[in-house]
Amino acid sequence: MPDKKFIDSYFAITEHFQEFLISIKRNYQTIDHIIVILSVINHTKKTINQTIQQSSHSTNTKEMDQEIAKALAEHPDYGVTYSSISRETNLPRTTVRRICDTFFKQGILKKNSHGLIIMGDRMREHNQNMREETKKFFYEVAGKFKD
Repeated sequence: MPDKKFIDSYFAITEHFQEFLISIKRNYQTIDHIIVILSVINHTKKTINQTIQQSSHSTNTKEMDQEIAKALAEHPDYGVTYSSISRETNLPRTTVRRICDTFFKQGILKKNSHGLIIMGDRMREHNQNMREETKKFFYEVAGKFKD
């Protein structure tokens, strides 16, 4: 892509990128918070994606949330520990624990029957706005950088 076209495309998406970052800041106090959430999500993303793709329900419904929770419950070994998040993210274990404790209180994360950290009942609800902003941003990027 020639430099001038790239610059034109870059400036076309900066406003959407700003909105995307603001939505992250609105939902999470710091970048460390979103990194911890992404670490938990990434551990189960294959099962979540398969459940969504095979479901007859719309993606942003209570029924979908229940299907995802059921699919994850069928795999009690799914989940992460404070130490595994710390290793993956290079965040201090005490920072990871503090962030997770905040998310436990909000119902965004929870521990399963094996004591592993998994997505909580309020995860999708809490992330609704951020998912919408993320979708807008990535569609804008894809549209501007199409060859």
